[in-house]
Amino acid sequence: MAQDRVIIEKSKRMDILISSYAGDKPVGRSTKYSFNGIVDGNKQRYDTFNHRLGGAFKEYEGTTVPMDVEISEHEYNNRTYQDHIILQMYVDGKPV
Repeated sequence: MAQDRVIIEKSKRMDILISSYAGDKPVGRSTKYSFNGIVDGNKQRYDTFNHRLGGAFKEYEGTTVPMDVEISEHEYNNRTYQDHIILQMYVDGKPV
């Protein structure tokens, strides 16, 4: 059974290498945009529902970019999942 999300970090600034664009997927009436990223050697999937950021993920693939990330956890079918949602990314010090 699904449970409410628990926010671990509301807005953490991280320098993330966009290693590969993972695509977009319809979720309800929205679209989720995802990429595979690397921070300090650790690989992780990152998502956003913002179409401008989704386009920037493609454009800056292969680049390390500062981003604000919300990290949360939720349970589903007796498993705990961690979500990494991109809130904003910065190019040349300016928000996208």
